[in-house]
Amino acid sequence: MKNDPNQGNLFNDCLFSEPEQTGDQSDEDEFIVALVVRRKKRKGFKDQQLASLPTVDHINEIESCTCPICKEAMKEVSTQLIRQEVKFIPAKVENHRHFQKTYACANCEKSGTRTPFSKSEIPRLPLNNTAASAALIAETMYQKFEQKVPAYRQEAYWDLLNYPIPRHTITNWHIKMSQ
Repeated sequence: MKNDPNQGNLFNDCLFSEPEQTGDQSDEDEFIVALVVRRKKRKGFKDQQLASLPTVDHINEIESCTCPICKEAMKEVSTQLIRQEVKFIPAKVENHRHFQKTYACANCEKSGTRTPFSKSEIPRLPLNNTAASAALIAETMYQKFEQKVPAYRQEAYWDLLNYPIPRHTITNWHIKMSQ
């Protein structure tokens, strides 16, 4: 085969010994700066969401209302709302409110000794600072990973059930639960 003078030889090592430099390239390293913008939280948004749901109250009481010191009956001092969680019942969403009762010994209070207080146990949520129950998070994960429902469709689904959940909240739940 004759060599064409206008065409280079592929087997000529001196043609490809140095990298080609264009005008856009430089020897300096490039730094990419990512700007993280946090959205401002809306105050009262959780209360607004929970207001439209039917409410079920859970009042947690202690097993024994007797004073550990003097063995007399203790009186109820207060009932405090600890948290609200949204529980998913298929095709039904309810607001379950958890109250915690506190008891004090009236006998010790009268005698002027140290007054013992007792509080009932409260079941824990899978994620802190959220109203989502384990059933609600499990349903969003089931829809996402088993039913292949994207977050924007889940957002519309929960809106139809009168409990709007933003898609970024749903995806944050999945990330935190997987950690």
